[in-house]
Amino acid sequence: GEFLTGLAKALVARCGDAVPTVRAKALSGVAGALTSLTRSREAALAHELLTAGVIPVTALFLTRATDPSPVVRRSACSFFEAVLPVLKDEVAAEVGVLSKLCLDESVMVRKAAVGAVCTALEACGHDWEVRRVWVTNVLPSVTDVEASVVEKGLDAVHAQVFRPLDAWSRTHSEALGTSKIGLLLENLRSEDVEYLQRAVRGTWKRNGQEFPPSFTRSLVAALRHCSSDASWPLFLLALVEETVSIDPASMPVEVVLTAWKTAGLEASPVVAIKLLRALAHVSAKVKKQEAIEVSTSLAGALKRLAVPLSLISPALSAFQGLAPRSGIDFAS
Repeated sequence: GEFLTGLAKALVARCGDAVPTVRAKALSGVAGALTSLTRSREAALAHELLTAGVIPVTALFLTRATDPSPVVRRSACSFFEAVLPVLKDEVAAEVGVLSKLCLDESVMVRKAAVGAVCTALEACGHDWEVRRVWVTNVLPSVTDVEASVVEKGLDAVHAQVFRPLDAWSRTHSEALGTSKIGLLLENLRSEDVEYLQRAVRGTWKRNGQEFPPSFTRSLVAALRHCSSDASWPLFLLALVEETVSIDPASMPVEVVLTAWKTAGLEASPVVAIKLLRALAHVSAKVKKQEAIEVSTSLAGALKRLAVPLSLISPALSAFQGLAPRSGIDFAS
């Protein structure tokens, strides 16, 4: 214990060295030592080093996260991840610092920061601020100018959204809106929705311009379940809309049609817009009688001006998409 304490002090001292590579290696050394301790029977020693001030966690992280050298900023991300298992809530309180690093000019820093935020979410998913930082910084990474960062972002979305959604769709153990995924994506802004949909397209491209069967299967199961209890998580509707816009045959048309019939124009505008857009994309496969029923309903509402302004455009798009199947002319 005494030897490791002395070693930790020496490494911390070198974190302030004048040479950037020395600072980076020293900080990486601290991170590596903490990781080794927490994975062994010496986890208590790691906790002691951090809580006794031998390793000044907050000061060390904040100082090196703003270091002029990108290699040091990258090491700061590794240090953040190494401390998380020992001091979860204390370190999570500093997760906002990673927001700037996710936008860093250095590719390696952006990748490291995205990884650190994901680690924080795994460890502290109960923390609202951690979830917020993930949504506002990891989701946008799927549109990064650097391909390797995009890959990192797509991996993160798969790990935190697509795979958990697949697992949820097999059990329905709780309401989707209050599940781990639902809590993560509960307050999406319009730009967040766009990034999530870009992740769908990125997945399609990365998979050879087709969707993984597990992805579409989970969407179908989730939409069916939500239609049965009339609950409409925005993130699910965004995923469905983007999926059928890319490949209308990726989901059974009756699943989308049932969702629309269940929600209808009485649903909140954001729900109705997403479902109308999805319906427009699959309209070519709707059976004639069903196309007539939906078209008649939409035309009646539009002519009575019983449709909110925000729904007029998507309602007309759905109506026009169904027209070849329904044979109904809006002017008639």
